[in-house]
Amino acid sequence: MNTATYTRPMAAIAGIPPMGKPPVKPESKPTKAHTQTKDCGLYPAEKEITMKKIRKVYICSPFRPVGETVEAQAKSIKKHKILARYACRYAVANGYSPLCPHLYYPEFLDDNVEDEREIGMLLGMVGLSECEELWIVGRHISEGMEKEIKQAEKWGIPIKHYIPRFTPEERLLKAIFGDEFPLIEMV
Repeated sequence: MNTATYTRPMAAIAGIPPMGKPPVKPESKPTKAHTQTKDCGLYPAEKEITMKKIRKVYICSPFRPVGETVEAQAKSIKKHKILARYACRYAVANGYSPLCPHLYYPEFLDDNVEDEREIGMLLGMVGLSECEELWIVGRHISEGMEKEIKQAEKWGIPIKHYIPRFTPEERLLKAIFGDEFPLIEMV
């Protein structure tokens, strides 16, 4: 059946009798978002963001578990999710709108089923195409991350590498090389 020529009202699909026209929503123009310092602690109270100026950033961090036991893999996934959430929070605190597909798609796509993983990766690439930057987060680059990085390079999307906390050696390298040091600490 061609869906372009035939549509069924949602009420008929759900078995709900039609109730007339839905109420008309007044046009609103939400151009500014105000922060709530006491609730989320991300911004100073007087800071406001103009929605048109928010830049979209793609969060590229590991997701697939590492470890040989089920317990080790579960712990690994938990750590990866915490890292991704931390990166998203850091992005928001710095005025970016983060896109982190591996926090979203595994909620309904099974990463252990190869076809579903590929669908999730493809949908992530669609999101990447709409972002202004790709942020590599962490020290480990997984197979999926490598694909995302190569695609960003192919599309000319700027790439930055973030580390949650520098090691003493990384701090020394940053002090020696300054802006030439390729890693950025998320503090």
